[in-house]
Amino acid sequence: MEITAPQPTPKRRPRVLLWTVVSLLLASASALGWWQFRTRDKLDESCANCRKMIEVMLRQYARDHDGWYPRGGTTALDSLAKLVEYEHDVHHFTSHALSPQLIKYWKQHQTFAPDFTCYRYNEGLKADDLGNWVVLYFHQPTLWECNKHNHKGTALGRPVLLSPGPSWQFLEEEMFQKYQADTLRYLAEKGRLKKPAPSQ
Repeated sequence: MEITAPQPTPKRRPRVLLWTVVSLLLASASALGWWQFRTRDKLDESCANCRKMIEVMLRQYARDHDGWYPRGGTTALDSLAKLVEYEHDVHHFTSHALSPQLIKYWKQHQTFAPDFTCYRYNEGLKADDLGNWVVLYFHQPTLWECNKHNHKGTALGRPVLLSPGPSWQFLEEEMFQKYQADTLRYLAEKGRLKKPAPSQ
């Protein structure tokens, strides 16, 4: 007597198809969530290419103003905004996510708002001041060092624009705090220290 394998019941095929579809949807949702997690911080961070333009703008400004970086505004960020000649320059000073808000604010007030600006500025430095002085720095510690394009370190730090030069570096937070304290002390000794506004 010949034995034949049992045939699958008609109900098993739709069930296999259903599980395949569910698995694909879960995999797609996981991939989308991972992509959003990986890119969210980058949208909120400053852009390495935009930061490079700030360096160029500061050098040009110093050449045109007897070696001084921007000064004389009502706040340090107001002084920094003197670098902007045209609307399209504004986006260099913020993240891609916050760029529309800062541009709108600048068009209305011709200055920068701390809430929309990635940086804080130490007003009072000159291009020929000798020492590792902090001209500009990212407003909060971050793990993403965008100078190295997508490299993530294990220690918190900040993109920092150091003078003379000026040139960008990524400093771990402890080192940044030391450089910042030294810079503020230097400015105080020179009588150039501007008291920050409460929001800065």
